[in-house]
Parts: sequence; structure tokens; C-alpha cells
Amino acid sequence: TQYGVVGGRWYYECTLHTPGLLQVGWCSPRTRFAPVGEEGVGDTFDSYAVDCNRRRLWHDMNSWGYAQHHRQWRAGDVLGCYVDID
Repeated sequence: TQYGVVGGRWYYECTLHTPGLLQVGWCSPRTRFAPVGEEGVGDTFDSYAVDCNRRRLWHDMNSWGYAQHHRQWRAGDVLGCYVDID
């Protein structure tokens, strides 16, 4: 889903229908993704993502790990994403 915001505090939820490799997050309207390949949210300088399968946070093609004791996501999980851009 695509929805543009330029200010304020925003939150959305998504229900995961499949487990595995998936990055979910936020990007700017300038973000351009490669239609083929591995460039998506979190892979550009103006996007941020979380990947609970690999337990990584992504920004500008860089990633870093977080809390390895958290479980990987599964089908049926609900993921909430919040941003404050004021």
C-alpha cells in the first residue's frame, strides 16, 4: 500500500500472510525501487525497514541486528509501524 504523508505522527498495521524474508517500513516519495532485484524499503538512503525474519533493521543498504532473543515472525502476526516526522 502507498500513502504519502509530509508531517505529523503516523501509524499503520499489517497482517503477515506468509513467513520468511520480508522488509516492512517507511520511505519518502522520492524513493525509487528496482522492479527486478533486491532493492526495496530499507535499501535506499530515504527509507527504513525492519526484517523480523533475519532480525535486522535496514537503512541505505546497511543493516544492524537487534534483540536476537525475539522470535522470527510468522504468518498471522500483526506488525505495527510508527513514525513521527514533526
